[in-house]
Amino acid sequence: MASFPSPPPPPPPPPSSSVVPPPVNHLDDKQMHRDFESSADEVKQTVERLPSWRLQSTDEARTRWLACNQQIKHVGQQGTTCGLVALCMAANMLNSAEKSLNVVLSSAIEKGYTLQGEMFSASNTLKFAEEEFNMTGRLLSDGLQIHRKDVISHLARGLPVLVPYDKDSNNEPATRKGHFAHWAVLTGFVIILPDDVDVPPCCHGDSTSSNLTYLPPPWSDDMISILPHLISKASLVFLFARQGKSRLLGAWQYDVLARSNMNLTEYDPALEGEFVFHQEGLAAGLAEKVILLNRRDDKPLDAL
Repeated sequence: MASFPSPPPPPPPPPSSSVVPPPVNHLDDKQMHRDFESSADEVKQTVERLPSWRLQSTDEARTRWLACNQQIKHVGQQGTTCGLVALCMAANMLNSAEKSLNVVLSSAIEKGYTLQGEMFSASNTLKFAEEEFNMTGRLLSDGLQIHRKDVISHLARGLPVLVPYDKDSNNEPATRKGHFAHWAVLTGFVIILPDDVDVPPCCHGDSTSSNLTYLPPPWSDDMISILPHLISKASLVFLFARQGKSRLLGAWQYDVLARSNMNLTEYDPALEGEFVFHQEGLAAGLAEKVILLNRRDDKPLDAL
């Protein structure tokens, strides 16, 4: 009698209709942790490039460095678009809807704020930010020096500051009469304190440098309330800055940037082409101008 092979086993039962959601919160936590680590690493590497750090590194008990910075995506500059690039990076810092530089440039040209991407008016830059990115802002017209506490507190909240300055060949602040006017977005700061000044106990200490303390924004109101005291005790303050000519995070002395910001007195005589100039000159448009930006739905800036 002929034998026949056994029938194949029945197919597996269909999967259950209940769907188990992915662990979104765990993934978000991991991503937040990675962002924190990379931001802390970037701050550490930037600080270690500073001559002031290298000079004191042999005696770590002499000073304490308190750092705060918001890591953001870099946007590269094309032509004379430094102001629009800084604005795009500020929008990224506020988690606004991402727009390409070309889209932003086309909109600025259409609205009459620029012809080639140049932004020689801080007030126009703020108006365009409010229109294009639905931000709100506050224009300071008397320089960085007298607004030290306002600027640093704003950065501690994780909010961007736009600053025009005079650029040197290495993209750092200089005093060249405004002939190399440029824009940067400030993203954080470093306060250098004597070792006997207490720093907030909730700070995250750097694992390899006992005197470098990193605390990412946003800071709590209690933390921000002690900033004036820390600033008054500081021997030096550096500002973290990004600008469109380099991916490298800059760390600039507050006083040096303030002098550069004041020094924007005249247009470059060699400047050629058609641009939208401030009718009263470069000094009226950019000198001593600083823009504090915020999300439109957040606390009003005049309440900060």
